[in-house]
Amino acid sequence: MADDIRENAMSGGTPARLRGLAADGNSISPTLEEVMNAMGLFYKRFTVTAGGQYELPFNSGLIIVQDLSQNYDKSVAILWADGRGSVIVPASTISFFSEVENKICVINTGNNTKYIIKNSRANDRVVIVTFIK
Repeated sequence: MADDIRENAMSGGTPARLRGLAADGNSISPTLEEVMNAMGLFYKRFTVTAGGQYELPFNSGLIIVQDLSQNYDKSVAILWADGRGSVIVPASTISFFSEVENKICVINTGNNTKYIIKNSRANDRVVIVTFIK
């Protein structure tokens, strides 16, 4: 342990893993993704192909969808598990609760199912999704 770096001498940056204690007192080293999942948080940047879709890991919560391919449009909504919800901040390129031509659509296929990000445009779209369960 003589080669260990003192915590106050560590440089900044984004860690690959964190250090902590489990409920039983044992040391753990979870990834950032594991910590976010445990907290009910989801963040992902991805490309949705033309006509393609991406299934989100949750069926209800607060969602922020950003279309990076179109003027960085961003929309915020609260989603309920029954397919309904409330759009808090609308955006011209993003549609919630129904599939609309030439938009990024956030829909689900039935009661208590996971939401889907669907690209109904003719070209690929880069999307960022932040979801709080």
